[in-house]
Amino acid sequence: MILLSYSPFESDTPYSEVGPIFIHERECTPHLADQGYPDELPRSEVVLRAYNEDAEIEDAELVGGRVVEEVISNLLDDSRVCLIHARNSTYGCYMFRIDRPEPLGESKRFELRIAAC
Repeated sequence: MILLSYSPFESDTPYSEVGPIFIHERECTPHLADQGYPDELPRSEVVLRAYNEDAEIEDAELVGGRVVEEVISNLLDDSRVCLIHARNSTYGCYMFRIDRPEPLGESKRFELRIAAC
């Protein structure tokens, strides 16, 4: 494993946090967007932060005992939300990004973008 600093933001905003991420030292198979929420990552101890196109927070939810996919879908029901960051609820560490697919179709409710595998 390699530890490095990473910012999941593409622009410099007040929310542009930089934090540690761990990546595999050797090549690995990345998680594909159509595979849904990654099984190996936490599903309840997760904070989902919803951002608009200006990288401003619109909403945030602690998943807790709810179904994580339903919480994601509920956040994406807000048309202002264009992406969601999934973060560890204890330390707030960034895990991955969830993008709203365009155009939003019935069969594809959201897609994941993992920062590193």
